[in-house]
Amino acid sequence: MGEAGWWVLQRTTGILLVVPVGVHLFAQVTGAVDLTVRFVNDLALLILVVLHSIPGLRTVVHDYVPDSRLRVWAERLLLIGGAGLVGYGVWGLRVFFT
Repeated sequence: MGEAGWWVLQRTTGILLVVPVGVHLFAQVTGAVDLTVRFVNDLALLILVVLHSIPGLRTVVHDYVPDSRLRVWAERLLLIGGAGLVGYGVWGLRVFFT
């Protein structure tokens, strides 16, 4: 994915985060949202937050890592770490909602 793709990913996920954050806040305040909807919403919130943060962390890596080979490895680690965070979050949500 090129630089423009990373930029678009971060902006798109930032815009998309508005809906799950709103539903999450509404569910927390009123408690009127079904448990399944809350689980799916929290899962979407988790995935979008991780996808939103990876391009920002990638920018930090590009600012501080001068070697292009190390940048490639750092990007791979960011993607693997993001996948790991989503997996860990799904496990935590599963335990919380069952």
